[in-house]
Order: sequence, then C-alpha cells, then structure tokens
Amino acid sequence: MEWKLTGTQLKWLAIAMMAVDHVGAVVVYGLAFRRGVAYPGWEHVYWAMRTIGRLAFPIFCFLLSEGFCHTRSRKNYLLRLLAFAVVSEVPFDYALSGTIVDVDSQNVFFTLAIGLATIWVMECLKGKGPLQVMVVLAGCVLSELVMCDYGLIGIVLIVICHVFRQNKPWRLVAGTFWLFFGTALHAAVGLGPGMLMRADMGSLVSYLVDSAVIEVPGAFAFLLINRYHGEKGIPFPKYFFYAFYPLHLLLLGLLKHRLFWY
Repeated sequence: MEWKLTGTQLKWLAIAMMAVDHVGAVVVYGLAFRRGVAYPGWEHVYWAMRTIGRLAFPIFCFLLSEGFCHTRSRKNYLLRLLAFAVVSEVPFDYALSGTIVDVDSQNVFFTLAIGLATIWVMECLKGKGPLQVMVVLAGCVLSELVMCDYGLIGIVLIVICHVFRQNKPWRLVAGTFWLFFGTALHAAVGLGPGMLMRADMGSLVSYLVDSAVIEVPGAFAFLLINRYHGEKGIPFPKYFFYAFYPLHLLLLGLLKHRLFWY
C-alpha cells in the first residue's frame, strides 16, 4: 500500500519541525555556545535540532504554491501574509536577536509574501519566459534588500515548487540543487563584493561549501512532499499557523531572556 500524506499532515509536520528548529536556534544555542553558560554535549543537540528544522521551509514553500492555486482570493492571501509579517516581526527579532527591532533580519512571512507575489506575476506573464525570469530576479533582489529570512534562497525555492508542482522527480532534483547552490550564492551575496575580491580563493570556496551544506538536509523534505497526492485531509485551523508563529517566538524569546539575560 502506497504511503500518502494529506495537506493537513504536511502542515503539522512542517510546524513541528519549525518549532524544533526555533527551540534549537533560540534556547539550545545558549546552552551549547553561550560563554559562561555552555554545557558539554549540547552542541550536538543544537545541530541535530537545526538539521531537523531544515526540512520545514521547503514544505512551507510547497504549501504556499498549493494555497496559491486553490485560494479563493490571491489578493487576500497576500494581504494576510503581509499582515502577519508585520505582527510577527517584534517576536521574531526578540527571539532571534534579543532586540525589539532588528532592521538587518525580517521574518519568514515577508519571504512567503514576496514569493507569492513573484509566482502571481509569473502567472500573469505566462508564456513570456524572459519576463518571468526578470520577475524572479526582481523577487530575489527585493528579498535581499528587505533582508528577510532565507532571502533569495526562499524566493527561488517557492518558484521551483510552483513550476514543478506536478512534476515530482524534477521538483526533487531542482530543489536539492538549489538548496546547495542557492545557499552558497546567498552566502556570497552576504559577504559583499569587497570581501569577495579580497578573500583567498581556497578559503572562500571552503566557506561557501560549508555554508551550503547546512541547508542540504532540507532536500529530504521533498521526499515528504512527494507523498502528497492532492488530498486536503482533516480541515486545518485556518489561522493556527499565523498565530502560532509569533506566539511561539515570543515565548522562546522570553525563555531565552529568563535563562541567559540577553
């Protein structure tokens, strides 16, 4: 009997893996690496939790494409993502950066909103390949300027999930390749042209490869996505994820402050 996953089951898996990732990034990080607080062995727990968390974002990208194709109002879908991007920004900054406002890092709802707008415009330009490529490039540039979570990695991954929505093998191949190459490219963009010009080639390649390898476990998410066969499953609480995202980040931020005072 073929093993199948419904849309609802995929959402629960993605939310659970995201929560594991954030607990690792916010709380376990302090136990593993915070000076004067770190405990031996916790670094292995940290990396294990972050590895599990790598599977969450590709699933959210795929679910965004599915939502885009099935929603009654794409406009309302986009506005909802933008609204919760604003609502989630303070909890996101507080949990990850320890500050109320961090202009150098924006939460993943901004990434999803830019990605949704990108595939929407692509649909409007169907059959006009060069213009569609320009739209994707514009989405990537905007995501980097806004400095949202995942940046250009996320925008292209959303496009891949949408373009290969009905082609499981190519979605797996393209998604896996992009998680490696895109992460290396994103790391290079983060360094800036000045540092790229001054860096030793061997050290630069080693840094970019090390940066890229971190995201590669996310490729296993496509094996889960491929188990989806179009069935929605038990209705998912419409606003659960939208509310869960800022609330769990706020709680993790408060816990981090209580444990480590930063």
